[in-house]
Amino acid sequence: MIDSIVTIISPLIAIVALYFALKKQRHEVDNIDADTIKTLYQTVHDQESNYKLYKEEQEKCYAKLAKDFADYKATMNAQFADVVNENVKLRKWAKKLVVQLEQAGIIPVTYEL
Repeated sequence: MIDSIVTIISPLIAIVALYFALKKQRHEVDNIDADTIKTLYQTVHDQESNYKLYKEEQEKCYAKLAKDFADYKATMNAQFADVVNENVKLRKWAKKLVVQLEQAGIIPVTYEL
């Protein structure tokens, strides 16, 4: 008699235990999904923050490079202007020198460009 009661109760206990285990597992899966979504949102937020910082840093670097290039360009234009001015002066001096040499009876070699 006890054997038959134990035989009947054992599967019932196993079924009840299995039911509660499955119920708990479903709840844990829901929690894992919620944690995963929360983690994904946090990751996206962190990436947005990092991107904003990176973008600000890049804009600062670009502004500095643009300023440096503008300064370099202004310096080079001034140097080119000096070279052009010096070239004009040298050409005028050379023309005067040619006139002086021709007046002294010396024919200078012609300058070819």
